Amino acid sequence: MKQLNILLYFLLIFHTHASNLYTNTISNFLAITLDTFKMLQSPPTKEKSIDTLASRSKQQRRRILPRPKPRPRPRPRPSSQPSYEAGVVIINRSNGQRLGDDLIGYFKALWIAHKYKVPFIHQPFTFSEHFFPKKIPDKFQRKHILARSEQTINSYIQKNVNIVLNIDLHCITDDLIEAIKDPIYKAKLQDTFLHEPKEKINIPVGYDSVAVHIRKGSRTDPPLLATQSITTKVKTNPETAISYADVQWPLKFPPNQYYINQIERLITLLPHKKLFFYIFTDDKDPEQLKKIFQQALSHHKNIIIDGRNKGFTYDRTIINDFLCMAHMNHIIRSESHFSKAAHIIGNHKIAISLEAAEWRNNEYVIDKVRVTNHYTKEEYIITH
Repeated sequence: MKQLNILLYFLLIFHTHASNLYTNTISNFLAITLDTFKMLQSPPTKEKSIDTLASRSKQQRRRILPRPKPRPRPRPRPSSQPSYEAGVVIINRSNGQRLGDDLIGYFKALWIAHKYKVPFIHQPFTFSEHFFPKKIPDKFQRKHILARSEQTINSYIQKNVNIVLNIDLHCITDDLIEAIKDPIYKAKLQDTFLHEPKEKINIPVGYDSVAVHIRKGSRTDPPLLATQSITTKVKTNPETAISYADVQWPLKFPPNQYYINQIERLITLLPHKKLFFYIFTDDKDPEQLKKIFQQALSHHKNIIIDGRNKGFTYDRTIINDFLCMAHMNHIIRSESHFSKAAHIIGNHKIAISLEAAEWRNNEYVIDKVRVTNHYTKEEYIITH
């Protein structure tokens, strides 16, 4: 009875509003009526809860919720230094005092790594940021040992021990001047260190440039014993002589006469060239030192003696002097590590260096001088 009343109610609505339903067809109305009738025919149930997402089970919610897109995994950044699985790794040992010592220490460590074909990493040192980024090498999970002799280095390499060898400045007996005859090794050094100087020296047109490095002592160096003039004969108390720099390191602090003799030697080797000699020095009065050389060599033609007029400032001029020396055509030097490093990375046509000298009866005596002549492809030792 209830269903019949509802059906009559819908027929009445249709009759009342027939004029407004001209766009709908009778079939659509009957379909709606039939659906309503079916709904009324279903058995009565308890009040349904609202179908919300919160009322559903976790399993149903997982089916409904869209799965989040997986986040892309970050790619591992390449390490600043290569990592090595096992074996010996060579690292240079910074002395932390002088640029020349640190450079030669680096050169020796790189030579050992190149010679034995083992990996090499660099240890930053003072002023090294001018040549490569100042980064601390990777800390290997292996023991570090200070290598004080090449026998120690060789034994670890032969055993292939998983270790890092810190190369001491004074442990390598190999001559680096001989080592740079290896083109691959020298190319590695030049790629790292042979940069253009910021302040270039004005070299006259038509002249060959010659670097003359004269070390007089700076920073912590003790005073000199020799008069550093043309004569080298001095009298001193042997008990106090050891406190002088040129007694402790005679190869690094030769007197002025050594440089004057080598300048004249180079003039003899290059008789048809005009030569521009530039004095690099840590002397407190470089202008006065330059005048001494100009006066002693004034009888030579086609040469110019020049140098810095102001005093040497270690922090301000050290890198520029090093690079300028390396770029000169020729070099005259002592056994100072600073000028030796410039010689090693440079492409000098003629290089003259002090090989042996000592004090005898209170007199500084030069025994051997090395001359490397790339014009004639000769290298020889002059014995005095």
